[in-house]
Amino acid sequence: MKRSVFTKAAAVTAGLATVLTLTAGVPALAKSKGESKDASHSNSQQHVAKPKAASKPKADHPAHPVAASIATATQAFTVTNVPAIFTSAEELGRVVNFKVVSLPEEATAAPAVLPAEPRKGEAKGMKGLVDPSDKNEPAVLATGTLSGNLYIKAGREAGVTNLGIYPMARADAKTGLAAQSGTPVFVVRTTAADGSVTLSGQSGALTLDLGLNTGTIRVPQTATVIVPDDGQVHSLSITNAQGKLVKNVAVTGVGTLTVNLPRLKPGNYSIALVGTAATTTFTIGENGALGGPLNLG
Repeated sequence: MKRSVFTKAAAVTAGLATVLTLTAGVPALAKSKGESKDASHSNSQQHVAKPKAASKPKADHPAHPVAASIATATQAFTVTNVPAIFTSAEELGRVVNFKVVSLPEEATAAPAVLPAEPRKGEAKGMKGLVDPSDKNEPAVLATGTLSGNLYIKAGREAGVTNLGIYPMARADAKTGLAAQSGTPVFVVRTTAADGSVTLSGQSGALTLDLGLNTGTIRVPQTATVIVPDDGQVHSLSITNAQGKLVKNVAVTGVGTLTVNLPRLKPGNYSIALVGTAATTTFTIGENGALGGPLNLG
């Protein structure tokens, strides 16, 4: 998704800004073949996707009048008891996904097993977390829990569609995570005549408990850090042998701390404890001018 052509946001820091979790690179809600036409869509909360050319409605399936733009509804999810080997939403997003499939009209619950073959003409499902664009809220990993939203788009026609959402984790040799499935959730999507969409009838919380994973999870590499009590926000700055920034790792607390390091490729690195005295954001307009006064500290 392209960023807005009207403004560009940037962060100003005295030093390097501390980030609780990395948001760039969280897998977008990938559209599988057929899925782009029905079941779910990666889009922002309460936002509308970029206009698309309206297709000609079929004689027996008249499209709703706002086919040129697709609204979305959000479905919250959590991934709990995240192993310490995962230090960011980005890393976790590579192995955890949610598949969304359309269910028969008579369905009142999601089948325990993901349907192998969807009904003819229905979506084949999709996977992913949240597109971390400037119009979406990225998933956040904090205190062992990943929290975020799936974005479910309106149907092509007005009406009701039963959906099944299946939380899954794939086996990952790098972390020791085993393949795992969570309890599927049944939800009813209602697309109004004006193209708006709502979700209802949710059968339960959409969650995946990695504390139940049967894999032998690897222990993360750690660093012992002495953090001064100087009122600043601290982070670890990791650079490679070429001096390029690889990761920023948040550091919470003061005194002697043990900090889990992100998974790094084989090689040589440098690490520095960085204190950030102040941070803010600002906007540059298309005319190159600041959107308002910029004050820091």
